Amino acid sequence: MLGLAFGMVACTWVNLNPKEACLDPCEGPVGTQVDEDADGVPANLDCDDTNAAVSPNADEVPYTGVDEDCDPSTPDDDLDEDGFGVAEDCDDANAEVSPKAKEQSYDGVDNDCDPKTLDDDLDQDGQTIDVDCDDRNETIYLGAPEICDDEIDQDCNGNPACPIWVYTVREDDDFLRRFDLTSDLIEPRGLLGVPFDGGDLAWDGSTMWMVDGDAGTNLYTVDPTTGAATLVGSHGVSSLSGLTYDPVSGLLLGSADEHIVQIDPVTVAVVEDAETPYVSLDGLAYDSFRSSRLGYDGGAGGFAGTLFLIDLYDSSLQPVYVDNTNFERPRGGLAYVPDLDEVYYIDQGGYLSLFVPAHNYQRYSLETNLAAHDGLSYGPQDP
Repeated sequence: MLGLAFGMVACTWVNLNPKEACLDPCEGPVGTQVDEDADGVPANLDCDDTNAAVSPNADEVPYTGVDEDCDPSTPDDDLDEDGFGVAEDCDDANAEVSPKAKEQSYDGVDNDCDPKTLDDDLDQDGQTIDVDCDDRNETIYLGAPEICDDEIDQDCNGNPACPIWVYTVREDDDFLRRFDLTSDLIEPRGLLGVPFDGGDLAWDGSTMWMVDGDAGTNLYTVDPTTGAATLVGSHGVSSLSGLTYDPVSGLLLGSADEHIVQIDPVTVAVVEDAETPYVSLDGLAYDSFRSSRLGYDGGAGGFAGTLFLIDLYDSSLQPVYVDNTNFERPRGGLAYVPDLDEVYYIDQGGYLSLFVPAHNYQRYSLETNLAAHDGLSYGPQDP
């Protein structure tokens, strides 16, 4: 009768093995399992039944020192399994990044976890690989001083030779520019600040001179760096279109309609005026290697495309190159370049031509799309 007296009480004992049920003589199999942290996982399957954040159903949280998912095979540290924990590994998600890895240059990644190891600008010259053409040599970088004739491109402009500059004026805005004959680089220098129409430039080794052509009868000096022109005085000759410096006489030579004049650069006075019948020269140059004076008729006279040697003693002109195709390029500038022993002519049609004295002054066309330019001179070669 004792069993009957308690027959109405359910079985409440705790079985730590959930597979075993309580056999109640009155109610049948009834069981209650332990789950102290109420995370839905019984204690015998929960590796920490006092922490609801820890169970086989939880996600592992790295670097906590806790086995949240109750799976010892899930790493809590050294996730990339490269042998280094997060305290030493600067990228614990990449097995190729660790203190034992080798730094790979230019990938933007600190592969060896050492900020002191350079990833770019390896030569520490202040320029990164996108502009530095040799990032392992601190003497080579964009804009570095070029060492001529060593076949090394120190300034990273794509040309191992030193630049060779000639100066000219763009006609549409009276802007002084210079061309590098070794690389075709064009650099703007600055506005003349005075009217210029079909004039010319000349370099005497220290000063750049300019005549303004049809814009006036004036002689100027020009700053090769800024392009600014400064008035020296009036020579009084109309339409002076060619200009060069003659180191033998120390005078400037100018060409006008069927005339060659000699101008004193100090007094701006015309010292000599020689006629050149039927020939009007568009450009003048002095060949310092041969001590000869050159003039080019681009079409202003009757000998379009003809290059002349000028004899100042009898005013005679000797053709040294004649273009039989009637290569008419009026209103230009002529310059001798001693570095190359070559003669160049630029014109208002946008053409740049080359004459080679060593090849009987044979002409070669170099550029055909430079826009209208006039005046041409060798000049300072410094940056």
